[in-house]
Amino acid sequence: MNPILNMNPKPPTEVEIITLLFLTVVAIVLLQFAVYTKIKTKYGYRITCSQILRFEMIALKSAIIYMAHLTLLFLIIFLPLFGIVLSTDFFVLFSLSPLLLFKVLSLGLLLIDVVIIHYFLGKYGSVYKLPVLFFIRKDTRQFLEKHLDIYYILMIGLIVLIMTVESLLLDLVDTPTVLPKIGVGIIITLLLVYVMRNKKYENVIKLSKKFGGK
Repeated sequence: MNPILNMNPKPPTEVEIITLLFLTVVAIVLLQFAVYTKIKTKYGYRITCSQILRFEMIALKSAIIYMAHLTLLFLIIFLPLFGIVLSTDFFVLFSLSPLLLFKVLSLGLLLIDVVIIHYFLGKYGSVYKLPVLFFIRKDTRQFLEKHLDIYYILMIGLIVLIMTVESLLLDLVDTPTVLPKIGVGIIITLLLVYVMRNKKYENVIKLSKKFGGK
């Protein structure tokens, strides 16, 4: 089974739910205390409770927008790879069917993989290299040093890429016939080539800035 698709999440236990709720309450209390202390230090006792509440609402709104942007960045990085894995799995499954319709559909799924790789990885393929380029390229390091949150998202993207290649290699090994092996081999080759040879770093920096700040 592929590691990305072989997920069987268990429902949280009562202890885990209570612990999560407790930690959430503690985090909210600490946040309010931090905001209150900062505002009081800056403005003194002239500020009213309603003004403090307004500052808290502004901070909460900014935090929600910030988390939404990071989530979108993660989805942009994750979903294309997930789509490639899912499409390739069905390509292998349909190509092994004796029915002509499924064999035709398998070619369509293979084409979907090629389209995703060409259009997304052709433009943003270097996004999966940025965690490594952090130690090589000065401009990348200067940007990511100011945005460590984005760096963590990109590191997750690199891990997902490794898992994707591992999943495709499992398809390559487990497929019993030649034609699906050739198709999966083409997808793996294209994926690695588009990532390794992509040098459009500015596209990725602009994408990261758009979702993570300037």
